[in-house]
This record gives sequence, structure tokens and C-alpha cells, in this order.
Amino acid sequence: MSYTYPLEPERYVLRNISLVLETSEFVAILGPSGSGKSTLLHLMGTMEKPQSGTVLIDGINIGVMNDSQLSRLRLTKIGFVFQQYHLLQTLTAVENVLFSMQLVGIPNSVAKSRARELLKKMGMQGKEASFPSQLSGGQQQRVAIARFGQQPQGIASR
Repeated sequence: MSYTYPLEPERYVLRNISLVLETSEFVAILGPSGSGKSTLLHLMGTMEKPQSGTVLIDGINIGVMNDSQLSRLRLTKIGFVFQQYHLLQTLTAVENVLFSMQLVGIPNSVAKSRARELLKKMGMQGKEASFPSQLSGGQQQRVAIARFGQQPQGIASR
């Protein structure tokens, strides 16, 4: 797979990359600023499509998928923890976790107890009713991570 930025002259950010990651495998992507780390994560997370080559997720070629299909794939197979966490400010910690579960169709009867269990595992017991503005940065990040409890396939972090 390769990816270039439309500059003059053309600038390769990623050239002939071949990477295979197994389910539940943890990988660190390291390199100097401008070396393509974020671009690689965007490609792996289906936020970008490769300009040449293929990106396969569970055998599915993301290059031939439309926006709706990519959104569904991200929702069910990929978890993002952004530096800004992107929590919904009007929802409590538990409601933020519940929201992601509702998007994938987990029934409320199951989702409520699962959300509380995930927050507890993340050390957030007693903070379930707190709004993001009432939480520290580390606590907000733990809520963001808890949102992926219904998605055991893995977490892509940026």
C-alpha cells in the first residue's frame, strides 16, 4: 500500500507498506514527526483509502466500500481513542458508553449493566453520573476506552 500527499513534487508519506496485524495484537507505531504514523493510522482506521494497494480488515477491502459501509465497519470493528476523546459533553460517563452500544444495536437491558461493568474495570466506579467537564483528562480517556467494550476486535489509538 502507498499514500502520497498532492505536493509538487509528489511526496510519498507511505511507500510499499505491508503490515499484518492479528486480532487482539498490540502494536506501537513509532517514528519522527512527518514520517507517516498518523497517515498509517488513518488508513488502518478507514478514515482514508489507500491510493495504491489494499487495506483489508477481516478480509474486507476498504478501497471498494462506500461511506456508509465504511461507517458501519468503523462502528463494529474499529475503536478510536483520540487525544481529545470526543466525549459528548451533555451525556454522563455511563451515557457516553451506552451511546456507542446503542449504535451497534446492543439492547438497553444488556448495555446498561455492561456499561457500568466497563467503567468499573477502567477505575471509574463512582463517576458514572459525572459529565466530561467534571472529569480529569485521564478519566475522560478511560471513558473513551470503555466505549469499545462491545468491540473486542481491538483499539486503534491516535
